[in-house]
Amino acid sequence: MYHQTLRRELDAFSSPKGKPLYKKAQAKLIVKLLESIDRKLTAEISSGTDEAKSYLAYDYLLSAVINYNLEQFSTAQERLSHAKELADPQKMGACYYIEALLCFQRGEERKGTELLHNIVNQEPKAVIPYILLAQTAAKNGNYNEAFHVLESGMKNSKEEKCVMNWMAGNCLYNMERYNEAIPYYRTALRNMTINEYEAIYKLCIAKCYRKTGDYKEGEYWLEDAVSEVKGNKEMISELRRQYLE
Repeated sequence: MYHQTLRRELDAFSSPKGKPLYKKAQAKLIVKLLESIDRKLTAEISSGTDEAKSYLAYDYLLSAVINYNLEQFSTAQERLSHAKELADPQKMGACYYIEALLCFQRGEERKGTELLHNIVNQEPKAVIPYILLAQTAAKNGNYNEAFHVLESGMKNSKEEKCVMNWMAGNCLYNMERYNEAIPYYRTALRNMTINEYEAIYKLCIAKCYRKTGDYKEGEYWLEDAVSEVKGNKEMISELRRQYLE
């Protein structure tokens, strides 16, 4: 019963249609529901069954995630610590992930990066760690490192290849390897159906051609990008501005 109510409230909380004040009330209700689940499962944990431990670890982890998203970081860390005590040592990937996010929030980038590498080693098909590692490396100007992380991610996982190809293209662009970046942008474009993003990917291709001196091809891709967002004067203006940067 608690879990069904919690799922319903989480769905409502994540809906973009919710009003801010209502969402605040929802957040409080979600926390109360999690506390109720914790009390119930804590009573069951005395039985010592692996099933009870598994459920309790899951709920503590879920509580950590929700509290992190509510920016209640100290509570998130406390819940995560309980989850780690009960979780199967062979299935710690999700715990490492939340701990890494908390490390980045505290400015402990090195430790967060190490945790993400632990996830990749333990669960090579997990996508998000590759993306976060690449973002961290790129933020620090280590574009070559970020590119190789993304290459590993695309090799090991079938998910989020659109995003990873786009990021790989950005890494190559920032290393001034424009001709090499174009195929990655094209691959990202093949898997994208949202007009605004298609416009951005096409702009990236246009800029690569412009950087290589192929202005004709660059203009072609720029106009193709503009055609994706007809009627959006602000975005069209921004596309043209960025093309000339």
